[in-house]
Amino acid sequence: MIKLSMLFILILMIAFIPTNSQAQCTDSTDTDNDGIIACEDNCPTSFNPNQEDTDGDGIGDPCDGNSCCGFYTGDLTGNLDCSPDGKRNLADITALIDYVYITKGQLCCNANADANGGGKVSLGDIALLIDHVYISRNETWACE
Repeated sequence: MIKLSMLFILILMIAFIPTNSQAQCTDSTDTDNDGIIACEDNCPTSFNPNQEDTDGDGIGDPCDGNSCCGFYTGDLTGNLDCSPDGKRNLADITALIDYVYITKGQLCCNANADANGGGKVSLGDIALLIDHVYISRNETWACE
């Protein structure tokens, strides 16, 4: 019961963190060596120098869809910051909450966001990711 109470408080705290939707790009790292710094790159994990985005959703074509799903995680969802260690952690939970409720900003891989395999990114994905990281350690959904 204490874990659930703490989990509820954590969700409330994160959900109401004020954000600046016009955040400044301060990271000059170019993780995919395509000449575009990561915080301005529409697909920071894949070489995409022309920033192709066929469907106009703000996510570069190499990162749009399941091509990046399971990146560094052995074909499992939830690695929303595409960290090379593949661990799902608070950074991934925060990115998912931000994506769903606050800025609808770009994730490094949208396919990784559907952690429960429901076909739509929602509160259920956030709950599963929190459960995976802090409670049961049950795995997230496998990439398709």
